Order: sequence, then structure tokens, then C-alpha cells
Amino acid sequence: MTRGSLRLEGPAYEGARDAIAALDAPARTRIAEVSQQLVRKYGSINLTAWARGLRRMASRLSLVMCGDLLRIGRAVADEEGQLALDDLLAFALSSNSWN
Repeated sequence: MTRGSLRLEGPAYEGARDAIAALDAPARTRIAEVSQQLVRKYGSINLTAWARGLRRMASRLSLVMCGDLLRIGRAVADEEGQLALDDLLAFALSSNSWN
């Protein structure tokens, strides 16, 4: 589903929709206002890509904090799949990650 230039699809959208529906009216109104501001400023928002980026950032932060690539890698592979694991490995092997 698409509304204007806002992409509405996938589990990230569905989870956000359900969580917002459970809020009181003033909170829903404020979320609508902020969402409209974001669309005006950026033109489009892909919640699925945004959520994926947050998960990848959390995986990278977990690796930096823990330092155990095997443990974090297994968790990422189990929870997010091979593409997320490949991203984590690329991050771990990049020289910029550890300077």
C-alpha cells in the first residue's frame, strides 16, 4: 500500500500500525504530524529499510561492545539470516571498524 510518497508495506509497517493504533488520540495526532513533516522533508520513507538499518546498527554495536564475532554472528544468522550475517562480517573485517 502507498499513501502519497510514503511506502506502507511489510512487517515493520504492520507492527508500527498496530502499536500506533493502541495509543491515545493526542499521541496518534502527534505521530501523524511528525510523519507528515518527515515526508515533506525527505520525500519518502521506507519503514522496512529503516527497521533493517536499525537492526544492522544494533548488530554492529553488539559486536563492538562484546567483541565476540562468533557469538554475535550466530545470533544474527539465526534471527536475521544470511544477508545480515554477511553485512556484519563485512563490518567486522573492514579496517575502519576498529580504528
